[in-house]
Amino acid sequence: MPKNLLKPDLSKLVSNWSSVSQLRNKLAHAGMTLDKVITSSEKFVAIIEDCKLLLSNCEQLALLIQEYESSAVQVGTTNVVARKWLVSGVGDSPGALYTALIALKPDRVIVVASSDSDINIPAVLVLSGMEPDNVSIKHMKDPFYGFNELDTLFTTQDWLELEGASELVVNITGGTTAMQYVIHKIAQRLETHGVRIVAALDQHGAQEQHSNPLIAGELVEVSNSTRMAAAERQEMDHHNCQ
Repeated sequence: MPKNLLKPDLSKLVSNWSSVSQLRNKLAHAGMTLDKVITSSEKFVAIIEDCKLLLSNCEQLALLIQEYESSAVQVGTTNVVARKWLVSGVGDSPGALYTALIALKPDRVIVVASSDSDINIPAVLVLSGMEPDNVSIKHMKDPFYGFNELDTLFTTQDWLELEGASELVVNITGGTTAMQYVIHKIAQRLETHGVRIVAALDQHGAQEQHSNPLIAGELVEVSNSTRMAAAERQEMDHHNCQ
């Protein structure tokens, strides 16, 4: 959803959510990197005041959120086999996940996240109109070095549901390098069932991304084994009819 379609109050909510999560992540990662964690009391005070202002107007915000939810096209439920599945990661910036949800409008979603990055997911779901009950979050234990976590990340039931979908889309952007590697391995494993691999690109400037990370970027198709799988099935059916 383009930035200019967000009403001012809701845009401010998203911006504040991003500021709080980024500040929280910065402090939570203290000691994990060589970078010094430096912030100011003025920044804390400013964020707190912004939050107080939003809370004082929370009734209006709730109505705005309901408006976006009611206007979104909701397809698929937990009681039926989902037609379109999306697998995507989410890191400190939720833009890639948001872009994929807006562009694809999937029935079900599996999000690969960390215990730090999942704070970004609720705002993405609200603004994209994605029903939380149709979203499964898989937490990587080590989002920086967990390159071999795929075997423990997905259950047998997860694979069965993905393999039974009529359309599979994997977004290889978003999250850490390890997350993207694991997601790429997911795409490889599903390749024989037909999978579209996509990437979310954001050409907005760094300052604009920081102030409002939930701006829909461009979704590009990297590869598509769905067409190849369909062609192979058609050829097999033709051979069996002879």
